[in-house]
Amino acid sequence: MPDPYLVVDAENVAFGSADATYPNLSQRLGIAGLETSSPEYEAAVRLAMRVASQFSSAPLVAAADEAIDNRDRNLGNILWDGTNEAWIDHAFALGNGAQLDDVNKLCEMAVYSGLSEEMRSSSTTQWMLMDRNKPDMVKEELDTVIDTSTQARFVADRLNQLGMRLLARFPSPQDLLSVP
Repeated sequence: MPDPYLVVDAENVAFGSADATYPNLSQRLGIAGLETSSPEYEAAVRLAMRVASQFSSAPLVAAADEAIDNRDRNLGNILWDGTNEAWIDHAFALGNGAQLDDVNKLCEMAVYSGLSEEMRSSSTTQWMLMDRNKPDMVKEELDTVIDTSTQARFVADRLNQLGMRLLARFPSPQDLLSVP
């Protein structure tokens, strides 16, 4: 995982990370060099989505993306050296992506890859394991630099509804009580 950095100027705070020195998933699988309308491109994108959905950290990242309202997870924001993955670029999180469609792209990747059941159950399990006190703990640490009350409240509010939000990202299972 790349080292995180907090950059503070007179009025703003930005979060960043060190260069991990390895390519993103799209580069690693050669997608960038393919023509976007070609069958090869479609096959490579489908493979990349499946790979991303099967990383052991993917369910936690799907839950975290939902908690912070990160609407811009994409193949370029997943670094992978063939062994290790790193999830980067959260610029559109915490309400900064309100102009984007309300989606959890990692959940969509799992649905598209036929892995929705696995991701649905694993990401909701990760949500149940999340420490509900963490937003306040992080706020206390960052308060020495900048007031993060709004962001901590934003995440805490989303954590309270996260299970239902995650379940809504996937097709509903059909059972005896489902209405056809």
